[in-house]
Amino acid sequence: MTREEIFQVIKKAAQQSLDIAYQFGETKEKRAGIVNTQIKNAEKTVVKKITADTAISTQDRLDQILYTSYQTYLAQLETRNSVWQYEYMAFSRRIGEMWEPFAKLPFLYSDEVTLESAPLYETVIRRNETEIKNYVSQFEMNEYDRGIIDEKFKSVFNILESENTDLNMDLHFMKGSIHYVVDYKSGFNSNEKGNTNRLLRVAAIYSNWFENYQNVLFVRQPVNNHYLEVLRASKNWQVFIADQAYEEIRRLSGFDLRHWMDVNMNWERDLNEDFVHYLKRKELFNYLNW
Repeated sequence: MTREEIFQVIKKAAQQSLDIAYQFGETKEKRAGIVNTQIKNAEKTVVKKITADTAISTQDRLDQILYTSYQTYLAQLETRNSVWQYEYMAFSRRIGEMWEPFAKLPFLYSDEVTLESAPLYETVIRRNETEIKNYVSQFEMNEYDRGIIDEKFKSVFNILESENTDLNMDLHFMKGSIHYVVDYKSGFNSNEKGNTNRLLRVAAIYSNWFENYQNVLFVRQPVNNHYLEVLRASKNWQVFIADQAYEEIRRLSGFDLRHWMDVNMNWERDLNEDFVHYLKRKELFNYLNW
């Protein structure tokens, strides 16, 4: 699809979504949900057409999908604000929801990495239990002592299994002989304690229980609080912030997302003027500093 075709599809969906929202949305919350869903459905239709086109190169396909995502974000932000004006928490959360899938696209459409799935925690527990039992079985001991050791190990692994930690992060892929476990964060603010603890726990599991695994954290905003420093100090996360993150994305995926954004994205130019003024007045525009 050409850029003009993509632009027209998303633009038409945005206009129609407002008509539907005001016709069927009884509250501003319902109207916001309608416009987001309608525009997202249009994006899915465009992406489906792009991915079905076998005549284009991987780079051209990624270019078209990135452009589609950007036009979708422009339309979603404008229409949502027109039916329900953004406040600080809603806007910051929305930008985080948008940035992560956008920054994943170079990996999803890369010829240089192999996408993977996260292992199940229960599978990891059982594998480690088996390995330890096999190791202990090499040593000579009477049946009584062996039974005591088996019971001790069983108790420990039962405790570990009860935690049922979700090992899935935002992205898993393999490049060369290294398995990469990637998490994306728009930024670290005052309410990140619970998420930080989970990231520490999951990274420790990958670092200590697996070989050739690297935990990578990409963070959008350049200024963050001490929770990010806790992760960095743990040594289990490789942390990349702002432009450092884009450089690492380029190194791993083979696509220069930072350059693409500099050439193709200009929020102040591409959003409507009234909305830009509103964001600046509310001191929200800085969240669009990608």
